[in-house]
Amino acid sequence: MSAAPAPRAAGGLLAVVAASFLWATLGVAGKTLYAAGAHPLVVVGWRAIIAASALAGILTWRSPALLRIPRSQIAYFVLYGLVVAANYACYFLALHRMPVAVAIILLYTYPAFTALGARAFFREPIDLSKAAAIVLTFAGIVLIAGGDRAQAARVDPAGLLLGLGAGLTMAAYSLLGKRATRSLSPWTTALYSFAFAAVWLTLAQGSAMGAAFRYTPPMWIGLLYLGLGPTLMAYGMFLWAVQRVEVSRASLWSTLEPLLAALLAFVVLGEAIRPVQMLGGGLVLMGVAILQWRKAESR
Repeated sequence: MSAAPAPRAAGGLLAVVAASFLWATLGVAGKTLYAAGAHPLVVVGWRAIIAASALAGILTWRSPALLRIPRSQIAYFVLYGLVVAANYACYFLALHRMPVAVAIILLYTYPAFTALGARAFFREPIDLSKAAAIVLTFAGIVLIAGGDRAQAARVDPAGLLLGLGAGLTMAAYSLLGKRATRSLSPWTTALYSFAFAAVWLTLAQGSAMGAAFRYTPPMWIGLLYLGLGPTLMAYGMFLWAVQRVEVSRASLWSTLEPLLAALLAFVVLGEAIRPVQMLGGGLVLMGVAILQWRKAESR
């Protein structure tokens, strides 16, 4: 692939940074809503509803053809939506139990899980660099969890499992999305993944979803922000960016998200993590970087 012209590439990288910043605000926005009395599963349910509704409206106006999918794909998107719903639920429930920085580092175990999934389902080989990245990732998890049993304030076990669940479901989300976009537009894929996630989350919550109608106007601003900002707008920015720079390069820059999230959580919420957890987070991000650099070199 030939290198993009400098202004075009620079614009693409700026869009990746902007998308990463929006994704990084998820934790702070979620915790702010929790402090106001919102329940994590109600928050993620409305996040999916708002994102799906807004995207359906945009596509109806601009590209109605993108609203259609073959009937044979419906069952696939039912499964895909379930995975997306599980990812949203795991991450936002993890946020409820641990600092933002720890939750997002656990989410970023997904490249290692993706490599293992690609090996299991697509027979992609695990070479030395992939193996090293996977080992670094899981060594980082041990440190994040507390490592030494004598240490105080270890990560809550349920929170740890939820954070790892977010990483595992994000890996499944990525693998399923890769398959879907072979035959469908990324926007069509996003619409139906959001829509079916909203259905699953609404079914799981039932009448509890109605609690949002008693939220205050500032809480609704928070819900709208989650659905339109770090969900829909960030996705659009990243798609726009990868039309201007290589996907592998954009993915590497998107790893700014955990660092930005930790900084925002420190500045806005006053959250800090212990040195051993910082070391663990560094190992996880090093593993992510190795996997992303490997992708860049293989293109």
